[in-house]
Amino acid sequence: SGGNDALVKIWEGDTGDEVWSLKGHSHAVHAVAISEDGARIVSGSFDNTVKIWDVVTGEEVRTLSGHAGHVLSVAISADGRSVVSGSRDNTVKIWEAGSAERWQAVTLRGHQSAVWCVAVSADGTRVVTGSDDKLVKIWNAVTGEQILSSGEHNGKGLCKCKVDEYGCLEEDDDRKPIVNPGCPVTAHLGCVTRVKFSDDGGQVISASDDNTVRVWDVASRTQVRELAGDDFALVDGLSEKHKKFRHVVTSCGDTLKIYRVAKNQQHAEDGATAPVACFKAPDR
Repeated sequence: SGGNDALVKIWEGDTGDEVWSLKGHSHAVHAVAISEDGARIVSGSFDNTVKIWDVVTGEEVRTLSGHAGHVLSVAISADGRSVVSGSRDNTVKIWEAGSAERWQAVTLRGHQSAVWCVAVSADGTRVVTGSDDKLVKIWNAVTGEQILSSGEHNGKGLCKCKVDEYGCLEEDDDRKPIVNPGCPVTAHLGCVTRVKFSDDGGQVISASDDNTVRVWDVASRTQVRELAGDDFALVDGLSEKHKKFRHVVTSCGDTLKIYRVAKNQQHAEDGATAPVACFKAPDR
């Protein structure tokens, strides 16, 4: 965990006991992530740096400097050799472990406001980001090229329409497909606060301050599911190994709800339909 005291703390999951209190940042720690093997922790701070820590020894392994604003989000690839960070400077950086002494950074530019969330696909080839500009963007993690964005109509957009290489399609009066240059639903209406890839990388899930959670299909570039509700926030998207999302976990105040992602992935289903399970925190 990270806090306003500029510390990163490691806790024992079973007992809740503090294992390490890691000192190194000079300002609040806003984001933390742990490697898949549990050996490394990555932290992002309001001191504009990203730090890598050894979980066993509690030692600082590396400081990654280059952002010109607060680091708001961090993620680490499955193999531990890439770190992704999003910042208030509107950029995303992909840090690669070129050698034991030097990490090289690729800077992704395209968001028009602070980047609040980042995630890496399981194979490490793509990065998804969410921003205060209300957009979800998918990037090539090797070249830094933007692949898709939820605010475009040039054939590289994420929306609710059928899509081809020319852009978003709708049907005319004769039910013939025509290009729709003004697709009505192409982006969240508030800051994007959480993003995640499904295990197979075929879907992206996003949550926003607009109180919606959306599931996007990457190949067809379409929104396949939308959940909405008061004080609605994404906790996690659950997918079986090598498959797409099957369930979405959300929080509404002191309640956790689990929704099933539509089996028919070709059409969007909107609205906060009945959850398949609901868990409420006990009164204290």
